[in-house]
Amino acid sequence: MTLIRFILSFVFFVNLGLGLLVFLNRARVRRANFIFSLLSWASAGWALSIFMAYLFKDQPSMLFWGRMSFATAGIIPAAFLCFSLIFPKERRHLSSSKLLLIASPSLFIIGLSFTNQIVSSLGSETQMFNYGPFYPFFSIYFLTYMLLCFVFLISSYKKAVGLVRLQIKYCLLGMFLTAGFGVSTNLFLPMAGISKFNWVGPSFSVIMVGFTAYSIVRHRLMDIN
Repeated sequence: MTLIRFILSFVFFVNLGLGLLVFLNRARVRRANFIFSLLSWASAGWALSIFMAYLFKDQPSMLFWGRMSFATAGIIPAAFLCFSLIFPKERRHLSSSKLLLIASPSLFIIGLSFTNQIVSSLGSETQMFNYGPFYPFFSIYFLTYMLLCFVFLISSYKKAVGLVRLQIKYCLLGMFLTAGFGVSTNLFLPMAGISKFNWVGPSFSVIMVGFTAYSIVRHRLMDIN
């Protein structure tokens, strides 16, 4: 349990730090940078929520942080989709109304997360939480948005050349590995009644962070020196 807490706290600070690094750079007015920061902060919040769920032993606190983990995780697909649509160099124009439309399921998820509709109660040792009637909706939303993200990133990758193509490659690879592990441990296993590995999903978000950090340092992703 101590190792799990250490991993989650490490992931929290790495994701938080990268989000701040991107947001505070001189090109922070660019929407791609802001959306990536939001993605990093949501990943950090996801890790923090699971960390707190393991830290507290009283049922009200565990239940609150369990629900908070869905609120933060629900932001990730929408932020990821917006990022994949405009990255790199804001190739596609997205109006504020389109951004709001993409984010609307995420806002709906956030509202439901603090009710008993997604996480209804605490479960057993194997299944940490019992899920409500809208858990399948969360799963479908998460999977659909992540698949769309990959479609748009792959499309951009095919059209890109040179450094831009390399930037997309690292971004795509990091997000593919993160999504692969995260979906397996935090969606598929809970569907089978096993949620004791819910700490693995947010922990693997550091893979995305690591690949993106390498792109920032080595290839000046998003114009950061």
